[in-house]
Amino acid sequence: MPHATVTGLKITPIEVGPESDVKFGATIEGVDLNEVDEETFQTLKTAIFTNQLVIIKGQQALTPINHFNFVQRFDPEAPPIHGHGNVETSSSRTGYQGKDHFGLKEVDFKTSTILNTHASPPTKEDIDAGYTRFGRWHIDCAMYDLEPPRVTALRCIKLPVGPEQTIRWEDGSGTEMKTAPGLTAFYSCEQLYEMLTPEERAFADNSMVAYAPHPYLWISRCKQDSLGMTIPQHQGLEIPQDEMPPHEESKLKVYPMVWHNEVTGKPAFMVHAIIAKKLLLKNAPDADVSAIDDVNEIRAWLYNISRRMVEPKNIMIAPYEEGDVAVWNNRCMQHTFIEYPESYGPRTMHQVNLPASIPPS
Repeated sequence: MPHATVTGLKITPIEVGPESDVKFGATIEGVDLNEVDEETFQTLKTAIFTNQLVIIKGQQALTPINHFNFVQRFDPEAPPIHGHGNVETSSSRTGYQGKDHFGLKEVDFKTSTILNTHASPPTKEDIDAGYTRFGRWHIDCAMYDLEPPRVTALRCIKLPVGPEQTIRWEDGSGTEMKTAPGLTAFYSCEQLYEMLTPEERAFADNSMVAYAPHPYLWISRCKQDSLGMTIPQHQGLEIPQDEMPPHEESKLKVYPMVWHNEVTGKPAFMVHAIIAKKLLLKNAPDADVSAIDDVNEIRAWLYNISRRMVEPKNIMIAPYEEGDVAVWNNRCMQHTFIEYPESYGPRTMHQVNLPASIPPS
């Protein structure tokens, strides 16, 4: 496929194969993220927002502070904290990280697993045999107090080593997809918007979503479906309001269903379905609002929209390698981790995203 070379950069679309309908993704070579001048940064920014997801190759020498500084340049007014509110650069790691991992001594991280987050999980024996699932499709965001980050930059330091895995849908369809271990799956919400019917688009363009206060605590007892897309109907495991910590009305988030790419202007259907508390539906600017506040109805409505994207032809398993940095427009993509056997060894990924200085629009 063609590529463009600008200010020494080589930008190449990621090959997706003849059976894929994926319309995003590129690799970038010829840059050191430790030293990025303004012209090169603007070229990288345009490439990221145009391609939605890019993999910047060969960043083994990237320092943590320069990783942070690169992301901060996308939003200099953003507070210098993680997108979920942590004060430190977030690190995504699994397993033993060595005697000294950037100042962290003898750490062995344990993360959540689909064995305890899915409603009907596979067995450990299934995982060890190479069968897996998507974890939880999501946007990187707090959805309370803080605005959703503009970009996320995920640096791959170490990948687990083992045979190829098979992702199973486990929804009766028999659908499967292959993946190397330790990677991340993505789909484009710009592409999802393009796939909406005229009637669906009318609602999407004019409707709002109100998110729960302290949303991840609210759903912390809930279990995912086998696709990692939703919480199955009628679980009823959300924490009751009287058991939740206090919240401030001014920090609650209500966003449009459609967000726009800040470089291209393209619309994306951007809803974090499992933490939505109310839908404010209307199909024209001057139409009356129809409110849905039953979580089962909310999740069913949103599942009907988003389910079409979770098919192999619409999903990219990002082909990053050790030393690469995957950067994506966090306001137009959904992504998920993919479980792998513990015997494949540790995975080390450094993630940086910052709560944006302005809301999506």
